[in-house]
Amino acid sequence: WKAPERADPWDLELAPTPHGTEMTADPTQIQQPLPTIATRCDDADVIARLLSLSKKGKLAGFVPGGRGFFEAEAYGTMFDYRLVAHREKDHLRFEVKPVWKLPIIFGIVLVLAAGPGLWLTHSMMVTYFSWYTLSFLWTAVWYEVLTIVPIPWYVRREWRRSRESAIEHARETIPRIEAALSMSPAAPKT
Repeated sequence: WKAPERADPWDLELAPTPHGTEMTADPTQIQQPLPTIATRCDDADVIARLLSLSKKGKLAGFVPGGRGFFEAEAYGTMFDYRLVAHREKDHLRFEVKPVWKLPIIFGIVLVLAAGPGLWLTHSMMVTYFSWYTLSFLWTAVWYEVLTIVPIPWYVRREWRRSRESAIEHARETIPRIEAALSMSPAAPKT
């Protein structure tokens, strides 16, 4: 068995294959820019149509304004993003921006959980294993190596996966937006 060639060795994802499970990744899809939408609708009509789409439950988290012309949800695996649209003359350009609330909470919990975990681990080792005679400082050495050292790789992997899934969700949302904007306006009732 030979591992497939990759630009980034940490960019791995398990995928089933006919011969078992193989490590695969497709970074080309993520590196491509999000599609743009050409529209002849004016700003008020765009917002009205997307608000209607949102009320039908087909455009989650729609907010006019925000960090661009409008925003919508772009769900990530662990951390969520926002799909931000920018109006440029006769088309809409999209990008995904992170929502920083959960990553900040995650970081604070991670930092606060490391200290009590060390005390708990050392007291458990001393209490339940009579052969364990290392001091608290030696426990701290191996505990930090096992818990703190892998965190940057874990956070980097989860951040990348979240961004990939948010971009995938954005690529699914943009055609719905395009369909709503390409519909002809409803005929006035007489």
